[in-house]
Amino acid sequence: MRCAKCGAELREGVKFCTKCGTKVTWERDAYCGECGAKLEESDAFCPECGAPVPGIKTAPTSDTPKRRGRRPKAAGSAESTAIMGFVYKGVSVAADEEQVLFGSTGYGISLLDRELNYEKQGVYGGSVCLREDGAAALDYGTLRVLNKKLGIVSDIPLLDDCEEKLASYVLTPRYALYCYIPEDDRIAFLRYDLDSGERSERTLNAAAFGTRKLYDHLGRCRMYGSTVYLDIYGEYPDEDGDLRRNELTAAVDTDSWTVTVLWNDREDSAKPMFYDFERGVMWTQPREGEMKRRGWQQGYNEELGTSTVPLVARRIGSKQPILPTYPVWQGMPCNERYYYYFDGKRAYYAPDYWHFYAIAQDGSNSQDWCDSSHGRTEETVVWKDMVIADLRADYEYTVYPASFERQEGIKTL
Repeated sequence: MRCAKCGAELREGVKFCTKCGTKVTWERDAYCGECGAKLEESDAFCPECGAPVPGIKTAPTSDTPKRRGRRPKAAGSAESTAIMGFVYKGVSVAADEEQVLFGSTGYGISLLDRELNYEKQGVYGGSVCLREDGAAALDYGTLRVLNKKLGIVSDIPLLDDCEEKLASYVLTPRYALYCYIPEDDRIAFLRYDLDSGERSERTLNAAAFGTRKLYDHLGRCRMYGSTVYLDIYGEYPDEDGDLRRNELTAAVDTDSWTVTVLWNDREDSAKPMFYDFERGVMWTQPREGEMKRRGWQQGYNEELGTSTVPLVARRIGSKQPILPTYPVWQGMPCNERYYYYFDGKRAYYAPDYWHFYAIAQDGSNSQDWCDSSHGRTEETVVWKDMVIADLRADYEYTVYPASFERQEGIKTL
């Protein structure tokens, strides 16, 4: 039997998962952890809601008391990681039910309560995360472990010359990870375990990712569990021996150091754009055959200045079909670098520092939210049903409802 929350193998008779601390009840029948539908032993996905099945969840019984109040979180649990769609431009955000922590590479980090009142402000750090006993911040080569008051518990130097190496980095409650290119045919990884203090390094050949020569920098870097999802840019010789640009996305298991190529533009046009790791879903562009069969056309949005295609949902993996239970987002911008947020229900897009738009499922966009042409959209944060932004370029954050057209601000921070 496996844990319903993290998927770890469980020893017979244990009462709690030894990896994430989730309580275990041993019963014969298995049920989906998302919707409660009964599962067969061979089910990899729920037949009712399509959720992936990492393990089993026992059926609720009438004599099992319901938990009340806030559920405690195990350190390193997925619930306390940065919310999907947040780590863009210079801002990263971590949140739980009671508070939100956000930070930028230029203005330090701030902890707010759920009413968006400043509780504490602290040290500089680009990527941030909440932990059971405090927080952590990761910037150019240094990990800072923080207490609940955002005071520094320890400074841990991890990577020398981080900026010169053009390293991509990501932080979760469990791991800090850097990846960079030491040579044009290799990718180096450095992982630090915040729970154990263990440091591991590995260099992988570019051929393992399906390319030949690498550019000097990597693209977006995201992490869920022990797997890092990485956008890679390189070159590969064509039939005539000429080098052609090669773009791909790979998932690297940092426990076993195995590589799974999710997408390679030499073979597949379904480029991954966003991930919903909790549900095992990624949102991608369509393949050419899918566009043709469904009568979809590539478009162009004059106001946003970008080509557009539909955005569709698939299971996270290589060459997956479109999931029919998820909506198709029509007319979505092709360049993922300028999205500020996407979660399958709402989308926000900033083609530059002085414009900010909401995008609807039919591909239509809102009026420009910005009040200034000086450029401050790189500090925008989307959290729950709120947009926190400096749209007037006056160095004050205003909280707006996360609507389609901009509404009056709720408060100024």
